[in-house]
Amino acid sequence: MTADLFTGLNASFEDILGKKASTFPEGVRRQRWAAWLRAARRDGSKGRKLAKAWMSHECHGCKHRNGAWCDLQGLPCTVNPVLTFRHGMVGMACMGAGREEA
Repeated sequence: MTADLFTGLNASFEDILGKKASTFPEGVRRQRWAAWLRAARRDGSKGRKLAKAWMSHECHGCKHRNGAWCDLQGLPCTVNPVLTFRHGMVGMACMGAGREEA
């Protein structure tokens, strides 16, 4: 998997993660997200800041958190399936409704 699958830092969440959950299996979504993060970090200061923003999440202590990945939703913790895909806003993958203490 290479970062050239995406259009650099301007790749949409649909490009990276698929338009819907069935577009890619969860493992492939994780690989594509990791490839985008690596590409962003290599892109210099702006890319590193962008990657850091998308890795900062409110899911600490949740039993579904696996690093910065939400196993419940099969998305990065900060990628809200509605707000992020429609407006590019950082949110919670479970929209807060799926949070359960570990």
